[in-house]
Formats: sequence, structure tokens, C-alpha cells
Amino acid sequence: MATDNRQGFQPARHLTGGQIRTRRYFVSTTAQAIAIGDAVRYNPNGDGVVAISGDSTPIVPVLGAVVACYDTNNKPLTFSQPTRGPYLQATVGGFVDVVDDPNVTFIVQCDGTVQPNHVGRFVSVTAAVNVLNTAAGTSNMQVKISTVDTSVRQFQIIGIAPNEEAGLGSILNRGAFDVGGGVNTDVEVRIAAHAFGGSLGTSIPT
Repeated sequence: MATDNRQGFQPARHLTGGQIRTRRYFVSTTAQAIAIGDAVRYNPNGDGVVAISGDSTPIVPVLGAVVACYDTNNKPLTFSQPTRGPYLQATVGGFVDVVDDPNVTFIVQCDGTVQPNHVGRFVSVTAAVNVLNTAAGTSNMQVKISTVDTSVRQFQIIGIAPNEEAGLGSILNRGAFDVGGGVNTDVEVRIAAHAFGGSLGTSIPT
């Protein structure tokens, strides 16, 4: 059953069966906070990477999602319980490992009720994405599936997430779902507007 448990974008699988790999990127001391699971883009100032902003204008292509954070000495950040997770604080700087392969899919939570016709739709992240979970050091990003969403969409829903059991439908229809997945369902997405190629999408008709 779907619950409100935002963790940003979590790598799921490689579309061609390849290995999921990462590349380490620099984060400037002028950047906002970055958490594990945040989707990132190239810094428009040409200085490393920054987290993407929800419904921002102009929209730039997405590079990938963060899976680990490091300090300015390339040392892994660690937990400082109970209130400090391993994320990069704003204006501190450091490095992040990013899954930047355009062929990797991600699991991410939706902000509303998922319906069968959402499969194949292009979506963006919600506006309030930079308020991360500081205790866990994880992202609060989720995708916006409202039909009134008029923002440019960087991601495409390709199916319900494997971890969701409710609403899967018959065994012959596991790529979709027959009665809707409910509020805050996790879905599997690909980056439709990737920094390495691809164009920004618009929603398909409902």
C-alpha cells in the first residue's frame, strides 16, 4: 500500500541490462543543499552540479540522481545522529556521486493519486523540492502528476514501481494497473530530458 515516504529518485534498473554506474561531480560552495536521491543538473554557472528546482523557468535537462555525498576532501559524509544525515549543506561544497546514464530508470513517489493513464505521461518534480530530510540526509523530491500541471516535464512514467503491491491488476498486466495505485504511489521513471541528449517532453493526451 502506498504511503507518503519521499526519498527522491532511487536507481532501479538499466534499460539495456547494463550495470548501473556513477560518476563523481563537484558541488560549488555557492550551491544549495544536496541530498541523496536529489535529481541534479549542470550548474548554469559552469561550476559543478546543483539540484534541480521544481517548476523552474527556464528548465534545463537533468543529469541524473545523487547516490552519495562527500566533503571537500572527497571523504564520505557520515550520520551524526539523531538530527544530521549525510547530505551536503548549503554553501558548504563538496562532491556527489551521480547515476548519470540516460538508460537507467528510477523509483520515485508521486504527489497525488496515480491512474492507469499516467503510464507514459511526462512529469516534472513538485515545486517544494529543496526542503530535504535533514535527519536521514535524503531527498524530498517527488513527481507532479496533476493534470493541471503546465510546467515543462523532464521525466516519463514507464510503470508502477515493483515495490508497490496495490493496484497491480492481473499478472498479465503488471506493467500498468487497473484501478489506480492510490495517493503517493511509487512509480518507475526515466529521464526524458537528459543532459546527454533528448528533448523536453509534454504530457500525452489523457
